[in-house]
Amino acid sequence: MPEDYTLLPNVIDVVDLLLRWTGISQSELAAMVHDGVIPAFWQVKRIKNDDGETISCCVAGKIHECPINDDWSNIVFRLEDVEQLESYHPEFKWTPENFDKPQNSDTIDNNTEDEWISCYVLSKRWGWSTFDVVDFIKSGELRCSFEGDSFYGGPDLNNLNDIYVHIVDLLSWEEKNKHRIKSAPVLEKDGERLRQEIRSLTQKIAELEIENAALRSKIEASLINPPKQPGPPKPPRTAAASKAAAEKKVEEWKCHATRMITVVLECAKEGPKGRKRPQLQAIAKRHGGEFSRAALEVLWAALPDEHKSTEPGPPRQS
Repeated sequence: MPEDYTLLPNVIDVVDLLLRWTGISQSELAAMVHDGVIPAFWQVKRIKNDDGETISCCVAGKIHECPINDDWSNIVFRLEDVEQLESYHPEFKWTPENFDKPQNSDTIDNNTEDEWISCYVLSKRWGWSTFDVVDFIKSGELRCSFEGDSFYGGPDLNNLNDIYVHIVDLLSWEEKNKHRIKSAPVLEKDGERLRQEIRSLTQKIAELEIENAALRSKIEASLINPPKQPGPPKPPRTAAASKAAAEKKVEEWKCHATRMITVVLECAKEGPKGRKRPQLQAIAKRHGGEFSRAALEVLWAALPDEHKSTEPGPPRQS
């Protein structure tokens, strides 16, 4: 046997493998070979040994490219590699449904008469941003069909126009997840409002930095030309103490601003609800800090109305 050949017992060809892995398409199998997920070999011929066992005589070394629509009859896989992958991916053997898509996909809308719906319309249908829909598709929570499978990279999950969901699966998911539609992930409009509030808090930090710089300049100038004190001198706060106190105040507000952003993001994640000041303070404490009274009032004024409650609390017990 030539040295550039390798002998492989117990192999399976592409036809039998695709019949075995009913949940995998030809293009998906080609991508798996290209990415090295499963080794593939070029089979030159098949021979029988003295025990009557069929042996595949293959070109030495694994291949990394497979034809998608051409003849696969000369490509084989080791059965042990197939069984190992099956142990991690039992879905390879699941029974597929018909994934044929409508001819005129541009006319797909929310009508239930269409069997397939483009995921491009889910953003408007659910009130989510397109980025949220892309992340949702990538999570695999909803079974989808993909157009334009790439030989080298698989389907483009970022192109919602080429991704479809069957109306039966869609309605089933929506029925079980009513609480997530229109409320989570954060709506684009609500998310933009929250981003504006974060920018506002960041601006306040910058203003504090400017005030701190001006105060430092004033203190340094007073050290050079100290003002004359009328009457008997009182024990004033030293310049160093004033400077330290100002810097401490700025640092405190920096911490408060960071906690404000954390609380705003957590409120966005939980969705709109009636929160009172103690609840906002509790969120801050969970993240290792606490607001001063002034900082809590700044956060309360900046938080969108749908994330807080202005209803009076229960009367205090006398």
